[in-house]
Amino acid sequence: SLDVLSAQEASARLRKELERIHSLPPSVALLVMSTPGIGKTTHALEHIERFAGRVIVAAPTKERARELYEQYESDDAQLIQGRCEDNCHDYERVSIVGSKGYLPGKVVCPGCPFFPKNASLSGRTPCAYYQQFTKLPRVRFCTYEQAVYLHEADRLLADLILFDEDPTRAFMRKRDMQMHHLQFNMKAFELPVRRFVR
Repeated sequence: SLDVLSAQEASARLRKELERIHSLPPSVALLVMSTPGIGKTTHALEHIERFAGRVIVAAPTKERARELYEQYESDDAQLIQGRCEDNCHDYERVSIVGSKGYLPGKVVCPGCPFFPKNASLSGRTPCAYYQQFTKLPRVRFCTYEQAVYLHEADRLLADLILFDEDPTRAFMRKRDMQMHHLQFNMKAFELPVRRFVR
């Protein structure tokens, strides 16, 4: 039988479940799913304040990541900025490479004179995008895509990762297809391939 809870009861139960964050052993996941509006994110942000380790808060969009960062209101946090014209010297190329499904940090950046290793050899200051990783705040806010990419590049390590909203979006793309979509020439339908496992 299903329990029918009031919003207040559901919020209290959620708060109790989130207390488990503080006693989980390393590498153990806690997935909390519930109806929108009972305070999952609000309660999780409260627990992050008490959590002793490094934390990544990943959101589905840049706007949502910024909103959560502003809601958190703490000096030990940083909002990871994606590459843009303000922080990347070769943003035009980076955006083209990214739009084709490739990782700019592996394709474009290693050859850029402002990439940290190259900049140090030539006496230049690294680009602002990479400078943000020299800070070591305890809590970092970013998008799902940034969290997966940066974790793979060993630039965003954490003891706790909180995925706001639907966590499956962080690891897979959902495509709705009908039968007529499946009747096509395979060579004409290219999909970008991304690896998440080393």
